[in-house]
Amino acid sequence: MDEFDIVSSRTAGTRIVCRKWLRRHPESVRPCPFAFGVATRPRPGCDVNGDEFVIKQWAECALVGIIDGLGHGQFAHRAAQTARHYVENHFDLSLGQIFRGVHRACRATRGVVMALACFDWGQGRLTFASVGDIEVRVFPSSKSFHFLVRRGILGLNAPQAVVAEHPWPLENVMVLHSDGLSTHWGWKDFPDLADKPASVAAQALLRALAKDQDDATVIVIRKIDP
Repeated sequence: MDEFDIVSSRTAGTRIVCRKWLRRHPESVRPCPFAFGVATRPRPGCDVNGDEFVIKQWAECALVGIIDGLGHGQFAHRAAQTARHYVENHFDLSLGQIFRGVHRACRATRGVVMALACFDWGQGRLTFASVGDIEVRVFPSSKSFHFLVRRGILGLNAPQAVVAEHPWPLENVMVLHSDGLSTHWGWKDFPDLADKPASVAAQALLRALAKDQDDATVIVIRKIDP
């Protein structure tokens, strides 16, 4: 809530006032230049997925992220959904505020790990933050991209997320994936994906790298081909 007030008296009873203000965003001058490819599946044998993903666009920005509920099954699914709902309802806040809000929202759950990337194509800028073991890869590789990942679980013992800002050339490719995929891979292992659409690349990575004992989610962010 943007405003929350409680007034109580013996004669008049209790009055609770909650207000949520709808924020207006400027129109985008340029269309989004990115394609977002997502592939996800629950742990084999499970009916629900303990992973969630977020893709929100507004003005000249896009927020992309992966949320992984601790473990798998119903309780992991509930934790990841709780976090996703918070992010989707507060997507235009700063990443630091979003992480603090998810930490509060998930206290009644078993907790989540999460990585969020905010692309501002109007400014050519990337803002990134992560808590827990969500993998992030940028191609072509560059030492200029330094993502400090904080260990912990949002809702339980999470430290404050470290937010990093970087210039983001449109030619770069980002891959985010949960720990349900193997980390022992490189872009050179998939030469056929270099020119494939983001959705095709995400599906191929999921098929090749997903582990049998966990939920798995991968997002590929790349420039839309003209």
